[in-house]
Amino acid sequence: MRQFFFANLDIPPPEFNQELDFSDVEYNYGAAFAEVGWNIEPWSAVAVGYRGNSGYVELLLTGGRQDLDAYGPYIRYAYDYLDSLYFPTSGWLLDAEWGYSRIHSRFDGIKTDDNTNYYNVRVLKPFSFERHTLVTNLKGGGSDSKEMVPIYAQDLGGLFNLSGYHRYELNGRYSLFGALNYRYRLLDNDFGAFTSPVYVGGSIERGGVWNDEAQISWSSSMTAASLYVGIDSLLGPVYVGYGYAEGGKSSFYLVLGSAQN
Repeated sequence: MRQFFFANLDIPPPEFNQELDFSDVEYNYGAAFAEVGWNIEPWSAVAVGYRGNSGYVELLLTGGRQDLDAYGPYIRYAYDYLDSLYFPTSGWLLDAEWGYSRIHSRFDGIKTDDNTNYYNVRVLKPFSFERHTLVTNLKGGGSDSKEMVPIYAQDLGGLFNLSGYHRYELNGRYSLFGALNYRYRLLDNDFGAFTSPVYVGGSIERGGVWNDEAQISWSSSMTAASLYVGIDSLLGPVYVGYGYAEGGKSSFYLVLGSAQN
């Protein structure tokens, strides 16, 4: 279950690399937020808060730089009734956020002041029968901002997230994604004091990112698939997998920790 804090401070890594579809960029910014939350049930919570971002984005290929400041309120709702965070077999998850932000950006001397709405929604539901589990995963998000490089960028890529692409490789203002992930509990590995089960499985995925809402369509999205072995270890989930995406993109993965963005 995700925990909601009454106040918090979040400073991202100073060099967070992402690849937009029109240029290589590097995000350098700090972010801070404060929020008040209410646990409706132990597995359900709502929170309202205020978030601010300040920093700059560099276009590595052209040498351009976009300075930016953004701040505004947001509201978030989470319902998490999954029996496991990484290898769920029952329950379901809904996580949704909407925010309003005032953005000041400067790109090559051109100043832009803009108000934007941004949102993110994710729904996850597992279905199980004996040792078989099928997990449905749907998510999407976007923002209607007009700055050159979007501060609220959506990304896809990585294992189970358009497998075959590298993590954060696909970016844009809008994203839609859906996946079916099948796994089979191959070994229980019950050691008495703890268990470390081993799973084998695969996924079929479809999604895309877009810079304009009018571009969103099924035909412009991409299909991907993966095969993997997963271990629920004491150190967290471990995945060894292979992904292939439409267009000939492929990757091998060794992941310690969550494979989901």
